Amino acid sequence: MEKDCHYYVMYFMCLAAGMEIEDAYETAYCSEYVDDATDGRKKTLIDKDNNRYMFDPIRSAHNGLKSIGIDIQEKIYYPFHFLPGLKGDSFEEKMVTHPGKEGYLFQKVVDEALKSSNHFRIGVSLHALTDTYSHCNFSGMWSWSNDVSHLNYIPAGRNWFRNLFNKIGWHFKRGIFAAAPPIGHSNAFTFPDRPYLNWKYTDYLGELTLVTNNIKFVIGFLDLYESLIGPYAKKQDKSPRLGDTHDRTNDELRQKLWEGVNFHGSLKKRCRNWQAIILKFAKEQGLTIPDNHLHYDEKEWENNVYKSIDVKKKKLKVSIEEFEKSPLYRFHEAGRAHRVFVLSIVNDPSALGVRALEGEVMISNEIIHKTREKKLLKKI
Repeated sequence: MEKDCHYYVMYFMCLAAGMEIEDAYETAYCSEYVDDATDGRKKTLIDKDNNRYMFDPIRSAHNGLKSIGIDIQEKIYYPFHFLPGLKGDSFEEKMVTHPGKEGYLFQKVVDEALKSSNHFRIGVSLHALTDTYSHCNFSGMWSWSNDVSHLNYIPAGRNWFRNLFNKIGWHFKRGIFAAAPPIGHSNAFTFPDRPYLNWKYTDYLGELTLVTNNIKFVIGFLDLYESLIGPYAKKQDKSPRLGDTHDRTNDELRQKLWEGVNFHGSLKKRCRNWQAIILKFAKEQGLTIPDNHLHYDEKEWENNVYKSIDVKKKKLKVSIEEFEKSPLYRFHEAGRAHRVFVLSIVNDPSALGVRALEGEVMISNEIIHKTREKKLLKKI
């Protein structure tokens, strides 16, 4: 999924569930920031008293040639974007993502997030869980099971000339993505992430697969509202602002989700549409939505705490105590906990009643150990 879903839909559902406006914002920001936390380099932080600290953030997103490396697949793709379904007999089959509760890990991640009572952890988990719906039938590893051919889409617009022009353009562009390494849905372009799109492809077994994203996405959003967002709001003694239930039977929520998901257009236009939906809802509820909540800025949390823009050395605007309480730091805490939790279970599938192959090691134990022992912040 993309920013329209990871941020704006999550923000809307958190508000609909009754969460406080700032908590809804931080939860949704975490959900989208998983795609934007691409800098995992250690940094020297210098506070107001010239004390120095080493900050070792969690990297939760990666694009480019380095994604070919198995460590990137294990540290980033498996826990954050392609949650393994752990079904099937072979290693490759077990690493394929299944939508929602069809995968063994879904409920485990939900339960652990709720147990944390931490909306930053809720936000990180929401990203991984929503991606199970858009990324289903693909895996985060380099595998020929991700190989896609004859990729095509059903035009959504009514302008026949534009549809024909786009189709001709896609015909020439398709070969580029067919040549990409079969990691995740790289061969399928961004088709799995567009909420309104109907598309088709031939899988590695030669079988034709038809995909209707809008149905899949709305089912996923309602599942997450019922299993994670609603229960978290209940734990905070919040009543829903939209409809009168915290579960998927909330018809008013379902109607709003359909309205947003079926909007056709570029990512920028889809985000603007969700901004309008949120503003209309806020007006009906007598809520005042801050401008920064409506316009997601991937650098906002960093700019709130960093003075300098040097990659490896950052002067802080805040004290080190304030930095440790900042949303940026709490995101990385949540990301570390989520990675360790997911990879530990994947490496011991017997805990879920999943039969492991003899001598099979799903994930490098070194990666799990290093992440668990990782010191996000220490004085130097």
